[in-house]
Amino acid sequence: MRHVLCDLCGADDSAVIAETGRLGLPVRTVICRQCGLVYTDPVLELEDYSPEDAEKVRRLRRPAASPSAKYLMKNRWRAEGALEVLEPVIRPGMRALDVGCAAGTLLVALRDRGCEVTGIEPEPAFAAYSREQCGLTVHQCLLEEADLPPGAFDLVTASHVVEHADSPRAFIRRLRDLLTDGGWLFVEVPNLLQPRCSSRRIFHVAHRTNFTPATLRQMVETAGFRIETTRLLDGPGAAQILAQKTEGPCEPGTPEDWRAVVRRLRRHRYMYYVSGTFIRRKLGARA
Repeated sequence: MRHVLCDLCGADDSAVIAETGRLGLPVRTVICRQCGLVYTDPVLELEDYSPEDAEKVRRLRRPAASPSAKYLMKNRWRAEGALEVLEPVIRPGMRALDVGCAAGTLLVALRDRGCEVTGIEPEPAFAAYSREQCGLTVHQCLLEEADLPPGAFDLVTASHVVEHADSPRAFIRRLRDLLTDGGWLFVEVPNLLQPRCSSRRIFHVAHRTNFTPATLRQMVETAGFRIETTRLLDGPGAAQILAQKTEGPCEPGTPEDWRAVVRRLRRHRYMYYVSGTFIRRKLGARA
């Protein structure tokens, strides 16, 4: 197991807010008392789990054979939501990169708007689907493995990807390197303050960082971007940011109030079970 510091401010000053996550797996989640970033500490390797839990982790990491119909529909919803934010900056001839492009839905929509598009997708089945079914240029690898020159793109998008990175700050800085001067970055992540599940399912072994809108803004700003748009999606419980590359880091806003985040999560623990989301799910399960 590996102890990590806060990736936003570098502090080693945290409070524990959860010990387990989805599937009952051990996911020790902490919140930085300096800036309010929520992250996993320590990070466990496969050998750190019990045999039973290690098998659960293997199943979670096992590559899909192909994108399911349900997944493709979710991909379309996310692409439509991203386009609502991106439309003001899209122009024909724009060179666009989608990191974690999955089934390529957003790239197809950008291509239809006259953009020159490229994708990065580490899952073999999804990369193959994007190439064979959509006719896209997709690099099957992780971002850090992609052989792409600096300043090659006018727009870089990353939807539900940054929360998986070992270091979100390093990840976003790499995205910045790939952008032209004045290029645009679009990021979407789950919003920790609007969880769409019970408290037992909020934290995930694959999500190294859990963002609030404030900590996402600070992460993007300190990486060298000026925030143009911030949008919160109530339905899927997500936060979106559209930002423009600047010459240097912007002054980050007010740090997140970590105590307020903890209170919000504690309240959710009880309020979720009387929410419309919980009731609809229960009724759907019985139908």
